[in-house]
Formats: sequence, C-alpha cells, structure tokens
Amino acid sequence: MRCVMGVTWFGTGGIHWLDEQQQTELYKDAVTMVQAGLSVVRLFVPAANLMEQRLPATIDQVRAAVDAAQAAGLSVIISAPTFWMNGMVLPPADPSGVAVFENEASLEQAEAMLRGLAAGLRDCSQALIYDLGDEIFHARRSTYLPVVAVRRWFKRMTSAVRSQDPGAVVMQCHDAGWGTNAGRRWLLAANPVDLIGVHAFPLWSPVRLESHADRRATMLLPFLVAVVAAWHRVVVDELTCYGAGEPETLRYARAVIPACMARGAESVLWWCYKDIESRHPPYTGRPSETDRGLVRRDGTPRTVFETIRELSAGESIAPRRATAALVLSEPSDERRSYLSPGLDPLEAEFTAHEALTTAHIVHDVRRLNQVDGYDFLVCPGMTDVSFETQDILVRHVRDGGDLLVSLGGGAGGIPEELLDGLRCVDFRRALSGVFRIGKDVAGEVSVPELAVLEGDGWSSIAHVDNIPAMWYRTVGNGHIVVIPWWPEATVGTSTLRVLYDVALARMGQRSTWNLPDDVEVLAVSLNGRPAHLLINHDDTRAHELPGVEVPALGPRYTFILEADA
Repeated sequence: MRCVMGVTWFGTGGIHWLDEQQQTELYKDAVTMVQAGLSVVRLFVPAANLMEQRLPATIDQVRAAVDAAQAAGLSVIISAPTFWMNGMVLPPADPSGVAVFENEASLEQAEAMLRGLAAGLRDCSQALIYDLGDEIFHARRSTYLPVVAVRRWFKRMTSAVRSQDPGAVVMQCHDAGWGTNAGRRWLLAANPVDLIGVHAFPLWSPVRLESHADRRATMLLPFLVAVVAAWHRVVVDELTCYGAGEPETLRYARAVIPACMARGAESVLWWCYKDIESRHPPYTGRPSETDRGLVRRDGTPRTVFETIRELSAGESIAPRRATAALVLSEPSDERRSYLSPGLDPLEAEFTAHEALTTAHIVHDVRRLNQVDGYDFLVCPGMTDVSFETQDILVRHVRDGGDLLVSLGGGAGGIPEELLDGLRCVDFRRALSGVFRIGKDVAGEVSVPELAVLEGDGWSSIAHVDNIPAMWYRTVGNGHIVVIPWWPEATVGTSTLRVLYDVALARMGQRSTWNLPDDVEVLAVSLNGRPAHLLINHDDTRAHELPGVEVPALGPRYTFILEADA
C-alpha cells in the first residue's frame, strides 16, 4: 500500500474561502497539488455556512470546489460542520460549546446541516469523504465531555450523512487526545465511522518534549498512529510544525511521514497548502495560523514542498508484523472505581515505547486482545487487571512467551495467578533511595508506590532502598519480569532503559541491531517485500551499517531488505 499524500486547502481567505468565492484559486492550486504528487485535498465548511438560509448557496459553492478538485485528479475530504478552529468555538455554537453535544435542538441542527450537504453532493464522485467536524470534542470546553455524548454524536451524525448517501465514507478527526484514556473510550464508541484522523503538533504535545529536535518529537505522531490503529483504520489528517523554522520543519517531516506510514497511516495530509491572508476570526488572535503553508502568499514553495513530492512518488510502505508488542491499557469506563489509580496511561506507554525503540526491540503497538502469536509482550503500568487479562497473559507465558510487566495499580491490583505464586505482602509509598541492580548502583529513584512481594521460585534482581523492585522467573519455556511499581510514569527514559536492559538480558531479548539509540528500526513491507525501515531521530549526524548509511540531513530514513539485514 502506498501511503496517500494530501493537504488541507483554505485559499488566501482561510476558512472564509466560501464567502470569498475562491473556486478559481482552488482550481489553479489543485493542478499544482497534483503535479506535486498529492492525491487528496481537505476542505473545511464552517457551520454558519450550513444554516438553512445559506445552505443552497453553500452547496453550490462546495460542489463547484469538489468538481474543480476532482477534475484535477484529487479526492476530497469535506470537514463539516466546522464548529471549532484555532482554539475558538465558531458560530452558531454556544461559546461554551455545551450546545454542540448536549442540546437536542443543536444536535438536530447539525444533523440537518449534514443531511443537506450530503444530499447536495451525493451524485459527486465516490472519491468523497465526510469528516464530522475537526477537533469537535474541544468545542465543549466548559466541562469534561462524557463518552455518552460522543457516542450520540457519532451515531446521529453518521446516520445523517448516510441517510442521503448510503455509500458515503465518514471519518472523525481529532488531535493527540485520541491516545488518552478518554480518547480511547471515544474510539470504542466510534464504530459508525470508517476512518479516524489523528494529529499532534510538538509545540502542544500531551507528553513532555524538549524541542523539535528531540527524538520524542519525531516519535510521538507515529506512536499515536499506532495507538489509534489498534482500534480503528487511521489517517494523519494534519501534519506541520508550529514555532519552527523551515529547516526544522523539513527535518521533522522527513522523519515523521515515513514512520507514520510504517505504523499504519493510510494517508498523510499536510497542514496546509498555502499561507492565509485573512485577519478575521479565528485568525485575529492567532496570526501564527496564517503562515503554515507548503507555499507562501506569493506562490513560492517552502523547502518541505519538495519532500512531499519525493514521498508521494516514493516507495510503497506498509506495516509488517514484528515479534514483540507493547500492550496498551484498555480505557476504563466512566464509572471507574475509586480504588483505581486514575492515572492516564499515554505518557507512560510512550516512554516505554521510547525505551524499547532505543534498545532496538522492533515492536508493534497492540491491545491485549490482539497479542496472539507474539513472542514478547511488554505491559507498562497495568491497572485494573481483570480475569480475562490474567488468563491471556498466563497463557502467553505458559506457551513459551516472554512477558515484561510493570504494575500501575499498586499493591491492590496484583493478581497472584498471573504472577505464578508471587504474593503481595505489603506496600511502600513515597519511597526514595538508591536503585541497585545486584551490587551495582544504577542511580537514585523516587517511587510513588511499590508493592512488597515474596514468592518461591522467583529471583529479586533489583532493589530500591533494599526492597525488591524487580522480580524474575522462568515458567516453562517462557520468562516473566515483574516490576512492582510504575517506572514508565515516574522515571526518565535513560533510567527506564537501565531497568529494561536488565529485564531484556534476563529474558534473552537482545537486539541484533548495532545502532545508536537515536536510530529507530521498524518492520515494514517495502513494495511488497519484507524489509526494515530505519529512521534517524538525530539529524546532526549520519550513521553507518555495513554497506548502509542512515542519513542525517536529507531523507533521515533508509530501507534495508530483510535478506540484507
């Protein structure tokens, strides 16, 4: 599968393109997009333009735009109704955003907007996708958005579109919030839609990033793609850098786009095609939103433009199954027990992902019900361990698999059968001290809560303040390492790597890749042939393998066919 490259188009009028009648501008730009290898254009339609009195004119305008784009050879995504953009709730929505989801009259109004739009466009080419309001979940800013409201939104808006166009493709786009506990609950409710769009900008990351040059910055979006792909088909609907110069943006794109393809993104859309001249809301207080284009206001391309062209015409990349998997936490429901810790798993899972990546353990990102057949599972910060979870992991180990598990639920969440006789006898909170591996000092750590364990047949292989902080045993042909606390949520990557390296060595899970930490290895299918994709997250220097160079500047990625690895 070749990843489809696309772009969001606003024209110089920004989101007000419909009011300014910019179809001629779109047609000219569409021709240039196709010449650059782009296949998809995304168009935003403000909710105000879909009000009953304006709907007929809007349909004519949108239809002309769709016709112009398709005549040039582009598929079209219609993002409507747009109630939210650039941090603002847009009319006719209540400024609090509550009415978008909670008010029956507002829901009926949104349904009417989508029915009218779909009816007006249903005889267009099948290359048409409906996005149910980009980042719509942010529109309700006053209080937390419950999953029942999201489920209602998906069901009713999707039904509204398909009542007029039964074969329509429907998607929902949102940001990195998909990766949070709340976002995963929303993904569970997303059955009516066909695609999920995800985006994340390093400047506004839900996890700690130090700069655009930080390897975590170039690892984050592909990781989020992998998270969403565990629940749904996924595209990257927006990709750019805010607060970054052209060289930084170029280097970011060259690392992130191939990695997103390798993690399962079916398309990647750049944000956006051209710089915006409008000074009207929502740009009034956000001028930085007007200069993110692939081309400037004068039409000259930015340096990243050529990269988009290269990747559009490049190799066909698809994910290929690895032998190891990082297991994601299942979302808890809204009636979560007060006994549960209530910590969001995203940062901890991402830190675990980074530690495995820097150790060159090639791995997939999976839900627990998707782990059959993997040799090695990593379960960071397991909480609320159910009987089903316990049974799956016990079976995995007894069938000869390896398991690394840390416990995010503290002392009360430890199932004895899973741990095969390892028992919790006490707990320690706010524990700080020297972390030792055998007799070697690995550093100082602070542990919010550690379960004190004991059991026959187990070896304690690390300690904090002389209390066992890592356990190991062999079960049949499999191995288990248990960390009775949650280091992924409490220590940095360098310290976590020390823990993981010890665990990996005990289980014999050593990488065969002799590479610097900043080079990521992903299992891919390259033009239908098994291969590995190498991503250099440190753009200051190149790295060499026998007969292979992993570039620094320039592409920042290379491929190695499996037969050559």
